[in-house]
Amino acid sequence: MPDKTRKDTFRRLVVLAVLLAFSVVCLVSRSAIRNAIAQNTSADYKNFEAPQVHPLTIIPDGTRLLAVNTPNGTLSVFHVTGNALTLMAEIPVGLEPVSVAVRNNNEAWVVNWLSDSVSVVDLNRFKTVRTFDVGDEPTDVVFAGQQKEFAFVCVSGTSEVKVFDPAAPSTAPQVIAIRAKQPRALARDSSGAQVFVSIFESGNQTTVVPAAQVSANGGPPPPSPAMDTRLPAAPNVGLIVRWNGTAWADETGNPKWNSVIPYTLYDTDIAVIDAHGLNPSVSTLVRGVGTHIGNAVFDASANRLLVANDEARNLVRFEPNVRGHFLNSRVSAISFAGGTPSIVASDLNTHINYNSPGGSDAERVLSLALPADIARAADGTLYIAATSSARVGVLNSQGEVQSRIWVGQGPTGLALHGSRNLLYVLNRFDETISIVDLASRTQLAAFPVGFNPEPDTVRNGRRFLYDTSLSAHGDLSCASCHQNGHRDGLAWDLGDPRGQMLQVASGLLGAVSNFHPMKGPMTTQSLRGIISTEPLHWRGDRASLENFNPAFQNLLGGTRQLTTDEIDAFTTFVRTLTYPPNPNENQDRTMPNPATGPSAARGAQLFNTVPFDGGVFSCNQCHTASPGFGPGTNKLIIPAIALGESQDFKVPQLRGEYQKLGLLNAPGEQISGFGFIHDGSIATLFDFLHAPVFNFQSDSQRRDVEQFVLAFDTSTAPAVGLEITVNGSNKTATSTTDRINLLMSQASAGNCDLVVRGIYNGAPRAFLFSGNGQFQTDRQSEARVTSQTLLQAAGDGAELTFLGVPVGAGRRTSIDHDGNGILDGDEPKVSAIDSAQFFVWQHYLDFLNREPDASGLGFWTNEITSCGNDARCIEAKPAAYFLSIEFQQTGYLVERMYKAAYGDASGVSNFATAHQLSVPVVRFNEFLSDTQQIGQGVVVGQAGWETVLENNKQTFAAQFAQRSRFASTFATSMTPAQFVDALFANAGVTPTAADRNTAVAEFGSATNTSDVAARARALRKVAENSTLVTNEFNRAFVLMQFFGYLRRDPNSGPDIDYTGYDFWLTKLNQFNGNYNAAEMVKAFITSTEYRQRFGP
Repeated sequence: MPDKTRKDTFRRLVVLAVLLAFSVVCLVSRSAIRNAIAQNTSADYKNFEAPQVHPLTIIPDGTRLLAVNTPNGTLSVFHVTGNALTLMAEIPVGLEPVSVAVRNNNEAWVVNWLSDSVSVVDLNRFKTVRTFDVGDEPTDVVFAGQQKEFAFVCVSGTSEVKVFDPAAPSTAPQVIAIRAKQPRALARDSSGAQVFVSIFESGNQTTVVPAAQVSANGGPPPPSPAMDTRLPAAPNVGLIVRWNGTAWADETGNPKWNSVIPYTLYDTDIAVIDAHGLNPSVSTLVRGVGTHIGNAVFDASANRLLVANDEARNLVRFEPNVRGHFLNSRVSAISFAGGTPSIVASDLNTHINYNSPGGSDAERVLSLALPADIARAADGTLYIAATSSARVGVLNSQGEVQSRIWVGQGPTGLALHGSRNLLYVLNRFDETISIVDLASRTQLAAFPVGFNPEPDTVRNGRRFLYDTSLSAHGDLSCASCHQNGHRDGLAWDLGDPRGQMLQVASGLLGAVSNFHPMKGPMTTQSLRGIISTEPLHWRGDRASLENFNPAFQNLLGGTRQLTTDEIDAFTTFVRTLTYPPNPNENQDRTMPNPATGPSAARGAQLFNTVPFDGGVFSCNQCHTASPGFGPGTNKLIIPAIALGESQDFKVPQLRGEYQKLGLLNAPGEQISGFGFIHDGSIATLFDFLHAPVFNFQSDSQRRDVEQFVLAFDTSTAPAVGLEITVNGSNKTATSTTDRINLLMSQASAGNCDLVVRGIYNGAPRAFLFSGNGQFQTDRQSEARVTSQTLLQAAGDGAELTFLGVPVGAGRRTSIDHDGNGILDGDEPKVSAIDSAQFFVWQHYLDFLNREPDASGLGFWTNEITSCGNDARCIEAKPAAYFLSIEFQQTGYLVERMYKAAYGDASGVSNFATAHQLSVPVVRFNEFLSDTQQIGQGVVVGQAGWETVLENNKQTFAAQFAQRSRFASTFATSMTPAQFVDALFANAGVTPTAADRNTAVAEFGSATNTSDVAARARALRKVAENSTLVTNEFNRAFVLMQFFGYLRRDPNSGPDIDYTGYDFWLTKLNQFNGNYNAAEMVKAFITSTEYRQRFGP
């Protein structure tokens, strides 16, 4: 008892010394923080380093490539033109989009990681039409389902997959709980009957034995190498152990630790969702794949899933023993063929000789690190994006690396275009898309993803987080543990038995902390927000990021440390890393205060005011949270005796503590092997608050404080990323006005900026909240508009999205994206269609339904280019496509066959006066598919094109004559003469006797028309009649302006009848078919509707 009293007295003296030092340190630290902020040259740019999952995809018809532009908060839509890409639109979505999936050619869903939402994008009109909240940090979406199509959305922060009905997305989703940490990527089988969920932070069956239990059980295994005899005794530390299937064993294989660890680990790597029926659910759990599980692709030929992953070697103790080899990058094949899943892992770097610690350039240049996306070609070849290696690995079906393809920096997404034999690669760090020729396995070209708002400080310094060329073998980087600048969910013992003692000023009135090199297990800390909280690391034994420079040699095994300029660039980059909002905080940045149960609001009061620490300190005096929204640390190093520890430790910051949940020190399977404090040995914050250094009066107080820490503000307000898209279905809803009012109040309070983007008065516009319910427009000459004006203007076809963005980023994300001082609405709009080559390319697609041949593309591109700025010259060229032999023999023939078969339709026109008129009977969707069929493989001028065309005509006519509509119109009991006369009557042609007899003669001596082949031949005779060709020409010419340029029927929206068609046909007839004089083609190619097909 006397010993305990002396210890308590000494501890109180230490606490008082800390308190005396506290006021001095606060003054110093505040000055340091101001200096750090002043050094940030991009104060308006917050780098969340969101994890791209499936950032790239191709729409089903292969004509467009979609790419998320994560830093810009947009979806880029590219037209695929040969071996090139043409940027058509950059569509605003939510903040930090990380994945995109296409439902069909017209609709895409974008997953917004920071906004906690999904944006539904209309790909025809290049706009977001709906946004819905899904939960904290969603990462991926896939469309699947066998009986019914569902949209499966992976919500990483809440460990759920939410299942939406895409036909009714406002309906509440089904929720599938995934018992794991951070489910991230989704994949599906070929039938859509199974969805596979990859668990990013699945772990590797390791946990930590607390220091006290290690000491009580004889201590850790002897260090290897042996500890330097000149060192003092090592502190008592914890020990990392691993479950071997039957017991908890240390790195030597000793299983004696079972007695002190009551739990096992869940360690689910892949969750399989059965999507056969209408109520999808988890059907299978796969374990033993790896430590961090990434993207996957299904191989239907072998009923197996191929998964990118890594395996951490954190069971191995001490930095010298993991130098240059602490993580393996792999692809694992999970076979479901035998019922019970079986796993075969393939290392991506079998060429590395880890027995040669220094590595070599030859090894480094071949290594594939940080595997991200994976794609499988039809022949079984696998492609894997190696984010940290600037390469794509090419693997055979067994997972063996065959070659590497050099692309841009930071490849994260892959999209295969089978018919073109191309691979598209999204390079996150370059913000480019590489086009790779799969035959030669080389990059052909690279195109920018779109506008990149990242400042040079981010672009230049990011390399030092990810670049594996700085490691011994080219397979490791800082990001191997600090993935996406964050954490890996593991603890590592990176002590050094042969290291040296380290003396560091603690900040306590000149006190010095003596740190032993055998520091024990330490959990990986996030790099987010660490600059300005120095000293760094759990013990505070690194004065700044620069003091981690030796790790490039000592841990990564590289040949050198960073230069002064490089470490400065790295530090500046790390300074930009920012925490996302805390999902447990209220959206108005207050603390939750439920009527019953633990209260974060009460916890905040207790945290800030009650001296729970030795009766002297409040929590806030060390873990500084207020005033304002502090990071949770006063940056002091606290003596071991004051902590009840064997080493001194720095006061750690408290942001992101909610992400450490998952461990309970109780029997049963736990989700995570690591919890709280430096080594992860405390399972919960509630357990931590039971430490004898605290004097809580009740468990209810502990629960309240625990809730406050789990809701601790991250320095990014919850309103950042919060959004709502106002459309026709929700503009009058209370929830809509409540969300808008909340965002305006948060912007007024300085917690966010508020922007509005979407369609306003028929055009893409943007607005910036300026206070008092007013919004500045993107045009200098315009007056401000009110929130009510915007709300009233919104509706179907005029969707407007209100979005909270980081403070200072509002102007860039709304009215002046490039910061040049000229508002976006005042700058000239550039459209993809203004490019001569794209303009020509599109005409081939719209009128000839094919990709251009090289000679034709070159000829017409040159024709357009030679026009210069002569608008009349440019306007005259497009008519050549309608007049071309190829179109006249394909599309125009289809139009005439419909007329001969079914005559005219009747329409309404209000041109001049309201009246009825005869119009072509063929509809756009019919025409499009039929023209594609008859023109398949036809390229006029190529050898044998006439034969191909004739064969196509015969086949098409035969099929047309067998369609049910044709059969019901023309009974087989009709005589040949009746049949032919009916066709000519429909065509509006009085045939010559010779023409009539030729058509009738197709039936020979038959007395009826049951001969299908003869019916088809007779139909062609009438459709190809020269009189019909002449008579129908102007009508078809006008019709094709709507079909070709506007891709719709003449009476489809925005038109409601045939007035437009009637106007142009009348005008063309007035000018005797002279389309130049009638200015018809000019009107269509310069119309807003046409131009908006290729961008907003």
